[in-house]
Amino acid sequence: MRTNIIQELYNRGLIKKLTDEINLKKTVQEKKIHIYCGFDPTAESLHIGHLIPLLCLKHFYLNGHIPIVVIGGATALIGDPSFKEKNANFLHKETVYNWTQKIEKQIKSFILCKKNLTSLNILNNYSWLKNLTILDFLRKFGIYCSVNKLLNKESIKMRLRKKAHLSFMTFSYSFLQGYDYCFLNKKYNVILQIGGSDQWGNITLGIDLVNHVNKKTVYGLTTPLMVRSNGTKLGKSDNCKSIIWLDKNKTSVYDFYQFWLNSSDEDVFKFLKMFTFLKISDISKLEKKFIHKKIKPFVIQKILAQEITHIVHGKKQLNLAKKATSILFHKDVLKISEKDFILLSISGVRIYKVFKKNIDIKSILVNSGLSKSKKNAQNIILSSSVSINNSKNVPENYIFKNSDKLYDKYTILKKGKKNFCLLIWMHAF
Repeated sequence: MRTNIIQELYNRGLIKKLTDEINLKKTVQEKKIHIYCGFDPTAESLHIGHLIPLLCLKHFYLNGHIPIVVIGGATALIGDPSFKEKNANFLHKETVYNWTQKIEKQIKSFILCKKNLTSLNILNNYSWLKNLTILDFLRKFGIYCSVNKLLNKESIKMRLRKKAHLSFMTFSYSFLQGYDYCFLNKKYNVILQIGGSDQWGNITLGIDLVNHVNKKTVYGLTTPLMVRSNGTKLGKSDNCKSIIWLDKNKTSVYDFYQFWLNSSDEDVFKFLKMFTFLKISDISKLEKKFIHKKIKPFVIQKILAQEITHIVHGKKQLNLAKKATSILFHKDVLKISEKDFILLSISGVRIYKVFKKNIDIKSILVNSGLSKSKKNAQNIILSSSVSINNSKNVPENYIFKNSDKLYDKYTILKKGKKNFCLLIWMHAF
């Protein structure tokens, strides 16, 4: 008997809604099934908002089921209007193609593992939608596309309440996604679609289309949005308010590691269940130790950060992030070796190369990205939130000196408790 994968996903908090739960549970217990999840290439990288459906897909994969990933090369050219007040700007075909190649590599490295030799089928819906004519679609499928149900979608209701523009394109996206499900069901016998909670309406429309056109029973599963215990959406950095990307060139592995390391005590056990493959029983044991104060502070956050960074970026990159964290947070600056500085320079820590002589602290703060403006830089200096090589006595108009350079090349600039920048001096004073 197979692992009860549906119950396992419930226990981990990875399911928001499910269609026909009883029959789906029975089906996945009895046999392998083909499942799919779609990702529109609307950026050159996925971000941590995509992690939950990806993890859900990987749980099925590790349980012996057959995943199919659909890259929305066609639907990305339209844009998903769900829960948006305005239609997105159109992307160029060449841009979508380039982003598709990058996202495919990310998904493969995330889903596949060496112990399981099963290949991952990644398809692009542009390959079957590009030749679909409007007449063929309307004659074969249009009669089954229920506008009534579409009007009952919460995302559509939201736009109606706000009297936002509703174009034909707004409706066509959902029906094209439904067509994807029909195509995949017929050609690959896909019977389960996974998507984020904002895709519930699109998924159920697709299920109806498959029922009517292919005369087959299929299912849908949505994953929850990533939110903290205080209700704020997970995925935005508290410091820079930017998206946490899975591409290390857009969000460094160090910053990715730090993001999870800074999880609150209220969230960390929920995140361990959702974002790692640790056994639920082991997580429960950790939680009991934490409640009874048998674990030191931040030990659980460290486990979370290590697990998810390893999953997304691999062991080598994880080790770099851990070493950089140890150097910056636990070592006396004057005891940092030159070798440590070289490691920091390749670890993903923020770096600013200084070419100008006689440069002042406010200019460095702005140029390095630690401050938005010189006025802001002045405020954080006056609040004693800036330190140079751990020295906080920084005058407002301070000019860097030769003694600030460690090994004649490096300076650690710090804002607050957690924001570092490694200055690399490219000239002699």
